[in-house]
Amino acid sequence: MVMTRKKSGTGDSDYSETENTSKGRVSRKTASKKRDASAGAERSQEEAPVAKRSGMFESLFSFLETHPSLPHILSFYAQLLLNVFLVFSFMYIIYSFWRTITEDVNSRVADAQAKLLADIAVCAQQFRDNRCERETRLPALEGACDGWERCMARDPKKVGRAQVSAHTFAQIFNSFIEPISYKAMVSLRVSIVMR
Repeated sequence: MVMTRKKSGTGDSDYSETENTSKGRVSRKTASKKRDASAGAERSQEEAPVAKRSGMFESLFSFLETHPSLPHILSFYAQLLLNVFLVFSFMYIIYSFWRTITEDVNSRVADAQAKLLADIAVCAQQFRDNRCERETRLPALEGACDGWERCMARDPKKVGRAQVSAHTFAQIFNSFIEPISYKAMVSLRVSIVMR
């Protein structure tokens, strides 16, 4: 092992040891520098998440500086998504309201058809009990038998759907209006007139 002395220009002296090996000369000073560099790398890796976080914010702000219209574009898309959501929500509410009304109308039509079928059954029973067939009909029951015959000939599928729908809409409208008291209606009318 050979010791050499080097002088730097600042007056400090550095000592380095050189060792002969089979592969050549290796400086201990170089080896210690490598150890210091690896220790520094480990320290920098521990500090990297903090530096990475601050670097992430710095890169975000620098990106925003280079693209100044980006917040405006993002707010435009956010507004578009909100508007689409509101429109679809409104359309869903209208669809639900319409579906509920049509189901109510269909239910009322089914009730009217069931009532008509019950009436037809009663008319048929009366027609049979009073022997209203043409061959056995009594002259005194001619009017009643004709009425029962017309009653039996009615078609339950031809229920006045328009009439049932109008009646259902009227009931829905009345159910909205009835809970409102006369005082509330008068005060509402006065407030409208005052404007």
